[in-house]
Amino acid sequence: MPDLLADALSSAADLALQLHQYGDAVRLCEQATAIDPLREVAWRVRMRAANALGDDDGVLTAFQGCETALARIDATPSPSTRKLLKQLQR
Repeated sequence: MPDLLADALSSAADLALQLHQYGDAVRLCEQATAIDPLREVAWRVRMRAANALGDDDGVLTAFQGCETALARIDATPSPSTRKLLKQLQR
């Protein structure tokens, strides 16, 4: 059940991002990652939403949250997540 809820929240966050509802996208990502902190796609959506809001600190905070969550299982953010960070920090 938690996987389904996290899936739904991640999908809703992505849709909110596409609809330029950036605050909603951030909130939905926060909910999704609270349920499943390893859901890297939600961290990326959160990074994009923070960027769209002009929140540079929020972009970095989201990346660091992803990094911290993945470190708990001895993993690191994927190359696509690292690439996104570099793109958004320009």
